[in-house]
Amino acid sequence: MNTAFTHRLRVRYSECDQQGVVFNGHYLFFYDVAITELFRHRIGPWQRLLDRGVDLVVAETRLRYREPARFDDEVDMTSRCRSRTSAPRA
Repeated sequence: MNTAFTHRLRVRYSECDQQGVVFNGHYLFFYDVAITELFRHRIGPWQRLLDRGVDLVVAETRLRYREPARFDDEVDMTSRCRSRTSAPRA
């Protein structure tokens, strides 16, 4: 369960500021795309989860900016599932 999954994205022009650097608000969008692909790779279509009454809830996020991504760069988004827990039901 602790194996990493990497999804590669290419930075589009519309995601960049006037200096050609990715606007910081887009990094969480990149992560959302990568996590969706992680679930698709490990479990199958997202709809399969929804049909079972399961959905993903983001409880916390943390980003570490290592260097700027620029227009037309390829960015590897790596995700890792560390544990599986059940959320309390209302």
